[in-house]
Amino acid sequence: MGSKKLPVDNTAKQARPFLKWAGGKRQLLEQLDTYFPDELRAGQLERYVEPFVGSGAVFFRVVQSYPLQECLIADINAELILVYRVVKQDVEGLIAKLREIEDQYLLLDEANRREFYYRVRRRYNEQRRITQFNTYEPGWTDRAAYMSGGQVQEPKNFERRKSAPRGAAIEPGDHSVL
Repeated sequence: MGSKKLPVDNTAKQARPFLKWAGGKRQLLEQLDTYFPDELRAGQLERYVEPFVGSGAVFFRVVQSYPLQECLIADINAELILVYRVVKQDVEGLIAKLREIEDQYLLLDEANRREFYYRVRRRYNEQRRITQFNTYEPGWTDRAAYMSGGQVQEPKNFERRKSAPRGAAIEPGDHSVL
């Protein structure tokens, strides 16, 4: 399980989830607020632990709404924690890499976009075997871009054998994408 202890900066009022995630809670935040402990609303809690951060909808809501001294985010998906660490360490590099990928993709016609997508996905999967998740490395920025930029609704879209480029659908029995 990956986790990261984060100092809390309640001044960042504009932060919001930057990934779409299966099971995301963004649309449920108003209802979830009613289940938060009274101690949190009263400012009596100093630490917030988010064991299943996912897209971070609940995390961002809590951190921006209540005075906390410390937060701990965790998730069983080490790739996801890698993305959060890259956002913390090198958000500008990540944005630049995402723009580079987008620029390359937009120059291509539909057939070449499909090939580009699968080439990126293949590279992503090949790197998984050699990625060291415990120590931050500059190469993580590329990996985070491939995960967050290509991911549509599923947490491990690139690792799924039947994933498809954005805008493409896979018909049952279509094995051309495998």
